Amino acid sequence: MRLVTPLAAAILVALPAAGLGADLRVVTPRENVPVIFASPRLDIRAPADGTLTATLNGRDVTGELTRNGTRAVGRVDAADGLRLGRNRLVVRVLAPDGSARSLTRTFYGVRRDPTMVTILRPRPGGTFRRAPIGIAFRTGTPIVILRAWVNGREVTGRLSAPRATGRAGQALRVGRVPVGFLRTGGNVLKVRAIGTRGRYETAFRPFRIAPSEPLPAP
Repeated sequence: MRLVTPLAAAILVALPAAGLGADLRVVTPRENVPVIFASPRLDIRAPADGTLTATLNGRDVTGELTRNGTRAVGRVDAADGLRLGRNRLVVRVLAPDGSARSLTRTFYGVRRDPTMVTILRPRPGGTFRRAPIGIAFRTGTPIVILRAWVNGREVTGRLSAPRATGRAGQALRVGRVPVGFLRTGGNVLKVRAIGTRGRYETAFRPFRIAPSEPLPAP
């Protein structure tokens, strides 16, 4: 069975045997979430009576895990195969009866790079008198993952295709945020971008909505 996230990174699941189905999971790293490149934490849940193995980008990292009942935790670094950009963690548990289950988790080793996101609109301290509103920001290129939220609600699908900016290695994105995503008073735009070679930034921009008439209830 193959499950695909909205960002198209896979969690691959072998057909589970009885008793193993819900017992194997990767708590951290989370799917498609950037992990600051240093020594990220692995946190895995697996049946206590099963034999657990783990590989990172094809290298065995089972020895980096400490098991305590159903929990296995540890840390990995560059010496264990961790790399900037996309990483692939595969965990497998073998039950006493010989049945097995495996999971694959994709995550990104990153280093902060402020040039990856520059929010242009809303401007700092910006106030809008009407809604819906427009948003705009520049990103570094090429982009591996780009996501945006307003007040915790994702607006990635409302963004334009990248446009030229006249700046080398930069692209412009614009979008429109509907009334139902906004509230009178304080609001927050959040943008996250991951580029090649692990370049990463998350930017925030608070803004206010002060309409002449109250916004309709969402």
